[in-house]
Amino acid sequence: MLLRARLSVSCVVAATIVLTAAAHAQPQRVEPKRPVAGPNVVDVSIFYESLAPYGEWIQLPPWGWVWSPYDVDPDWRPYLLGRWVWTECGWTWISSEPFGWATYHYGRWTYHPYHGWVWVPGTRWGPAWVAWRRGGGWVGWAALPPEPSGGVRVGVGVRTDDFGIDIRVDVNSLKRFSWNFVEEARLCEPRLHPHIIRQSRNVNIVNVTQNVTNYTVVNQQIVNQAFGVEPIERRIGRPVTRYRVQEEQRTRGVIVSDSDRVIRFFRPRIGQDAPPDRTPDRIIGGRKIGPTGSPGEISVREKSERALLDRRLEAERRALEDRQKREAVRLSRSMKTEELKKWQQREREALEEQMSRERKLLERYQQRTRDGKVGPTGSEGRKYKIKG
Repeated sequence: MLLRARLSVSCVVAATIVLTAAAHAQPQRVEPKRPVAGPNVVDVSIFYESLAPYGEWIQLPPWGWVWSPYDVDPDWRPYLLGRWVWTECGWTWISSEPFGWATYHYGRWTYHPYHGWVWVPGTRWGPAWVAWRRGGGWVGWAALPPEPSGGVRVGVGVRTDDFGIDIRVDVNSLKRFSWNFVEEARLCEPRLHPHIIRQSRNVNIVNVTQNVTNYTVVNQQIVNQAFGVEPIERRIGRPVTRYRVQEEQRTRGVIVSDSDRVIRFFRPRIGQDAPPDRTPDRIIGGRKIGPTGSPGEISVREKSERALLDRRLEAERRALEDRQKREAVRLSRSMKTEELKKWQQREREALEEQMSRERKLLERYQQRTRDGKVGPTGSEGRKYKIKG
């Protein structure tokens, strides 16, 4: 009798688990070519076709297939175009880019010297995957790198083996040009990009801010607890709108409803067990790019792109010089002369590094295009758009 009772209890528990999982599963409008583990669960190949119109897929060790956006400025970086809102998940990123539903809520970003910023797909949804810094009236965020494949993990965050995530990272290892800094009072601006400071200023702002990155898991949901909403409200002098996060089952994107203060995210359930047997080069029916020129030959279009980039970078240099002249009097009140000179010299050196980096990225992309080595893409555009 005791054994039979125990078996009955076990059956009830098992049935409850199955019913709970079915209640939370979200129906998906995808048809994978192989069975997946569990109902309504898809694999990372759902990203392949969804992101193809906006960039290229590249096979890059040690991560395998990664994705890089098209039609971006050479100084583009993740989490640049969009805004922050406060939800039950903490600070939540709302991207203005069509691929943002995937690349800012699943997976991580890393900078590659040949391909620029690339996104490594992930399986766990989060309000944003960024590191945070605050201090001196500034707040900044930078994309978290991919999870380490092994070895000692150092830094900040949370490790929950049963939840399958590791978001600890050595924040000091993040490249300084990857940060986006704004004055604290601007954090909740609906159009944040115009208020983000120029990359060359990061080199000094990083030194006057402190790492505050902090994530946790509440009710099986990633929560961004870097800092609360109250300090920002005190800074801007008004309440910050609170939003609720809901799942959107059909539209692959993000829907913001200001009237009822709800944000609906397309949040497919991504299986974590086995990699897909479908690859971007097998399933994307986009344009096929072959060699476009002779080795070493630079086309008229490429020369024009390089000239436009040079003009834009020279304008950036002049803007830095003008700003440093205007700021010299104000900064001299709080800095010694030698300290001020070092501050400004670091900015000039950071700009020179930025200029060299952007020129190399453009030239390497042009060379890949000439050699026919651009990855699978459904985009008809080019990787970099350069404004005159």
